[in-house]
Amino acid sequence: MQLIELSKIYPQDRLSINPNALNMPHDISLTKIPEILAYLIDLKLLNNPTHKMVIEQFHVRHPYWRVTSVEVYAGDEYLGSLGVDDYTDKITLTNRTIQEVMLRKGYMASSKANQLSANYDKFFRPATPLAKANLLRKETYNEMARGKMAQANKSLAPTKAFVESLTDYIMDNFDKYKEIAISNGLSSENLDNLPSLYSDYTLVASIAPLRHRNKPEGFYLYVSDEVCLVTDHLGNKIGAHYANNLPPELSGKVGMLKIAEDKTFIRNVGYRQQQDFFYILGDYNEHTK
Repeated sequence: MQLIELSKIYPQDRLSINPNALNMPHDISLTKIPEILAYLIDLKLLNNPTHKMVIEQFHVRHPYWRVTSVEVYAGDEYLGSLGVDDYTDKITLTNRTIQEVMLRKGYMASSKANQLSANYDKFFRPATPLAKANLLRKETYNEMARGKMAQANKSLAPTKAFVESLTDYIMDNFDKYKEIAISNGLSSENLDNLPSLYSDYTLVASIAPLRHRNKPEGFYLYVSDEVCLVTDHLGNKIGAHYANNLPPELSGKVGMLKIAEDKTFIRNVGYRQQQDFFYILGDYNEHTK
């Protein structure tokens, strides 16, 4: 593999080096980069004004260091990585779409500049709003599932056992059974937290979706460029609205979630993953009547 000095292409306005990589004891002026990788970086930064690249990794090859990994972004959106395959002396292209296509390898590798350039143009593109919504949907589900599991496992002490064994009846008659529990030796300090523990647990449990439910109890809403994209639990688009013209009931729930903190559940409303992505409790069709 032909190498050239990194100084041939660096610095550039949209080519930088991860500060963490610079913490390693080596002289940048002595760093080398595979010539075909340098060509690809130069060409794609020239042809794609919105792209920027960050050199993430170096590898020592005495007496010099060599660039081995470069991440590509469009604004703040990660598009993929360019790398070096030490075994084949080929340049690799990796991103989520390529990983889905290349089921066994998870990356594309080539030593041909034209092939690399064509694959870059094909796969290193910003995601569509629906694709972004699907990525966020998966992240949101995982966050909600973790929240549900955390609440379910919050306390293995007598407090949790006490709450779950007689949940509804206990909460309806809390004062009466609190006195009985204390008289039987259960700590009053633990019992003081029972109402809030029960409330937190049932809140998450009532909203967090389950994959095995035949009739999912909610839907996802993604706000992009003043348009609200609505998807079901499988990521299928089921609706779209202008952000300033949502149906009243849906607008009310979105408004409540907008003023909440990230990763927050609101009873009978839904869950806020981040400022532009929400899980709304209820049937979407009922919200749009």
